[in-house]
Amino acid sequence: MPAINAVILSSGGVSSGYGSGFGGFAKKYGSSIADSISGNFFRLYAFPALLHEDPRYFRMDHGPVGKRTLHCFTSTVWTRTDDATFRFNWSKLLGTSASAGLSNAYYPAENRGAKLTFSRIGLSYLMEVGTNSLKEFWPDLARKRKKKK
Repeated sequence: MPAINAVILSSGGVSSGYGSGFGGFAKKYGSSIADSISGNFFRLYAFPALLHEDPRYFRMDHGPVGKRTLHCFTSTVWTRTDDATFRFNWSKLLGTSASAGLSNAYYPAENRGAKLTFSRIGLSYLMEVGTNSLKEFWPDLARKRKKKK
């Protein structure tokens, strides 16, 4: 995933403070790895452990496509707790915010600030919806593909 992020940053002209060429790409790749590591640490370990939340995505596995799609969206903002109840996903919000805020320490000056931090948080939520959708629907698509063969 960090390599894909670095390619996206390079093609979109984002993180231009890193420069161009292989050196610029390597710096973008390094910052993408740092983003991934800090995001996973805060969102999947630190805050879930402190707040007693379960950061995993649970598939519905059956039901109407619309309901399952809604489940992909709501699972980013609603999560299970250790006592099997549900509540707002504080781990996602706090973990993503901490990671995005930390990235201001190593991004170039023109790629820092509140506006970019909030955009990183928003992109994280969008990426999670996409990841949840793959987890939800990919087994169904794979099963249908095997039946056609």
